[in-house]
Amino acid sequence: MKTQMGYKKSKHGIMTVKQLLEFLEGQDPDTQIVIADKDSWFDNIGGVQFMEEDSAITFEIGVPVDTRQF
Repeated sequence: MKTQMGYKKSKHGIMTVKQLLEFLEGQDPDTQIVIADKDSWFDNIGGVQFMEEDSAITFEIGVPVDTRQF
């Protein structure tokens, strides 16, 4: 399956699980997810925290992206 290209923006700068699932619909399950910073660098996701009391999911920044990983 080929990954769909394009840009999607969250509402008001806040993403919900519903929006994330909609954004990921139809994506290849082996597609890597990385985080971009304001300087156009990319980091992998090192872990995920589920904070029940705050109704939030936190993605932890992992190691910098190495283009050889793709």
